[in-house]
Amino acid sequence: IGTEYRNTELGLNAGIRFRHVDGFPMNSGVYIGTVPGYSTLDLSAGYRIPWVEGLEASLSATNVLTFVEQADGSYEQQDRHIEFLGTPAIGRLVMGRLTYEF
Repeated sequence: IGTEYRNTELGLNAGIRFRHVDGFPMNSGVYIGTVPGYSTLDLSAGYRIPWVEGLEASLSATNVLTFVEQADGSYEQQDRHIEFLGTPAIGRLVMGRLTYEF
């Protein structure tokens, strides 16, 4: 679930996205077990620089908040989560970007 706001007059945009994945059993070669459920919240924002035509600055942050399913079925806020057995845990990623259109 997500939403995005855009104001072309101000050159401003912002977005928020919530993602939930239920836990699921996995059996793939040596990777046998259960991937716990998780929920994440992502944020983004951008601004068109008014004094330089075509220049925009943006910032995006994924996994700002992460909630991971516990053995008792409750969810606990954590810094990292896994999406598949045998893979590294995924944490927060914040990325800034400058874009120039000509």
